[in-house]
Amino acid sequence: MTMECVIGLEVHAQLKTQHKMFCVCPVRFGATPNTLICPVCMGHPGALPRLNREAFVLAWRTGLALNCELPPHSRFARKHYMYPDLPKGYQISQHKHPVGWGGQVEIETSGGHRRFIALERIHLEEDAGQLIHEPEEGISNIDYNRCGVPLLEIVTKPVLRSAEEAVAFLRSLRDILRFLDVCDGNMQEGSLRCDVNLSVRKGPDEPLGVRTEIKNMNSFRLMGDAIRYEAQRHGKALEEGLLLEPETRLWDVERQVTRVMRKKETAQDYRYMPEPDLPPIVVEEGSWEAAVGALPELPFARRDRWTELGVSSHDAKTLAGSKALADYFDACLPLVPSAKAASHWIVRDVLRVLHNEGLTVEECKLLPAELAALLSLLEGGEVVRGQAQELVQFIAVNGGTIEDTRQLLGIEEPVGQDAIADAIASLLAEHDELVQRFRSGDSKVFGFLMGQLREATQGKAAMQQASKLLREALRSK
Repeated sequence: MTMECVIGLEVHAQLKTQHKMFCVCPVRFGATPNTLICPVCMGHPGALPRLNREAFVLAWRTGLALNCELPPHSRFARKHYMYPDLPKGYQISQHKHPVGWGGQVEIETSGGHRRFIALERIHLEEDAGQLIHEPEEGISNIDYNRCGVPLLEIVTKPVLRSAEEAVAFLRSLRDILRFLDVCDGNMQEGSLRCDVNLSVRKGPDEPLGVRTEIKNMNSFRLMGDAIRYEAQRHGKALEEGLLLEPETRLWDVERQVTRVMRKKETAQDYRYMPEPDLPPIVVEEGSWEAAVGALPELPFARRDRWTELGVSSHDAKTLAGSKALADYFDACLPLVPSAKAASHWIVRDVLRVLHNEGLTVEECKLLPAELAALLSLLEGGEVVRGQAQELVQFIAVNGGTIEDTRQLLGIEEPVGQDAIADAIASLLAEHDELVQRFRSGDSKVFGFLMGQLREATQGKAAMQQASKLLREALRSK
């Protein structure tokens, strides 16, 4: 029996604001529990909320980037539920009048297949507190520091069909939010979390099946594992004629199963009502564009532009993995002789050095102008690859110019063509048997001879040039 998995995601992104959504408490991860709270975010009687304008601007900015319809009016509502981590007994969210409707996010799955995932809506709400369980002692503590932190919820339509697509969507959305500088996307700290709504049906023309929700996924790998397990559980139940119930479930990492958290609520259970302490938000035409500012070029657009310049799809994808790295590469482009060569060196050498040294792209001291100077020297044969790697290693960490660092490290001019030819002649005279094997079709000996040539020239020969000369000599001997 062919089963179809139907998935919709609800992504919660903590917005990069200095203060909480409805009070002036600071937003800071890792603070001592229950030190960043006040009567407003704790819901004390008589404490009135006041909208954080910065949060609304960031939400509006995201809506523009995701091609949402942004209505001029939106308002907040009370969403009632009684959990220990929600001191007010309700959450201030948006229901019928969100920041934005619709929109789309482009994704790429295996094989380079790209498509757009349709969004249902984006809306603002406040975060709840955090339960900290101590199973050994049989107790749970509550940290209310997170109460009131601004959240932007991005809700997809139920158009995802696999764990791979769901993970690709979340990766793509995280990249966009980071490029927009509205969320840091740190899933380990909980600033980006995802709820998965999943059902399985017997075919694409069948009605949607019973839906379950998997809460608080904060890892790409774990989300993929949870979706695959839950889809299999649903499919097995359908095959065996078992009854499924709408439930909210959690992913048990140790047992690699989902387990029931509670029965699934409906909109009626939340008893939505207009938030009486906050007036509707009215956006006057043209008033928010200046506040939002110019939107940056987003990851897929940059990748497409770079591949047109000859950059490989692999390198373009890597370079678009962070805005800092994408900006660094774009700063190099007007200066370098070849976009393809520049991307190759950044992806394979600069990033390797930064990773090994524990440095971020922002901390890299190899300036774009110096990378361009290095590539020009390579193209002109004035340095060889090994020497260039040595320069990258030193300058990325310590700074400096290419010319000054060449002198400091004592890097000499590469071996010239005549010296390479002399080394090849001596090498072939010494290994006549290998020459005959090569001419008889044994191409494996070429690698050995190249290694010997590299050793004979002390690594100071341009390997591309040396390889060409050696091959010509072997064929003409």
